[in-house]
Amino acid sequence: MPIPKSDAPLSPAERVVLRGAAHAIKPTVMIGNGGVTPAVLTETQRALDAHQLIKIKMLSDDREARAAAYTTLCDTLECHPVQVIGKMFVLFRDDGNYVPPSVVAAALPSRLKKGPHVPKKYLGNV
Repeated sequence: MPIPKSDAPLSPAERVVLRGAAHAIKPTVMIGNGGVTPAVLTETQRALDAHQLIKIKMLSDDREARAAAYTTLCDTLECHPVQVIGKMFVLFRDDGNYVPPSVVAAALPSRLKKGPHVPKKYLGNV
């Protein structure tokens, strides 16, 4: 199911696909006790530009601070909130070229579906 590029919120079905895709990825950005700083915003911007779907880990134990950071990141960087579990956030911003891994895996020969790695030569055939 391709995720459409729009400013509208993600549908529940789109969130399910993105949550499944985010399951295998590791946190790309870490937010320390200083909260959302300009450096964190810059790194998150770079990560979203490069990967489109990212995980962020926040080290703070304060729930209100985590909720505020999540809201600030989504509003400032114009990305979609996908999921929050404890100290982990999943954010998504589409540039129009995002293809969920399940769609890529479905197009691969069965001998290549064993792991999360997809050889680049097969990505062009999807």
